Amino acid sequence: MISLNRIYMHARNITLFSLRAILALILLVNGLNKFFHFFDKVYTSHKAVAFMEGLAESAYFFNFLGAYEIIIAIMLLITPLVPLALLLLLPFSINAFLFHLFVAPESIQMAAALLVLNIYISISYFNYIKLLIIKKK
Repeated sequence: MISLNRIYMHARNITLFSLRAILALILLVNGLNKFFHFFDKVYTSHKAVAFMEGLAESAYFFNFLGAYEIIIAIMLLITPLVPLALLLLLPFSINAFLFHLFVAPESIQMAAALLVLNIYISISYFNYIKLLIIKKK
């Protein structure tokens, strides 16, 4: 006889992996887009356009960001690396959300989804994440 606790844990593991896969897919598509330009991001705000043009002028930033997103996407699919990936992703997702909140609010949906997924999965992995950030005595 299978216990309810075992069923719950199995369902939780499947759900967490599915959410990690969705988050990884979002990052992978956005990261690859920085290199291959599958779709263009069109901002209506003059501030957003000026900001993006400034970043593009640096000539390295979007390549670095694309590689960063691709690496984190791969890390999210490798179970032992998930806590580190979530920690590395948090500043990125907070910054993306704040950029869209204050500069380009017309396209905040994906940034909000990225932040919510990051926070939810991080809460689920909190016991592993705290091992990375709390010094052992």
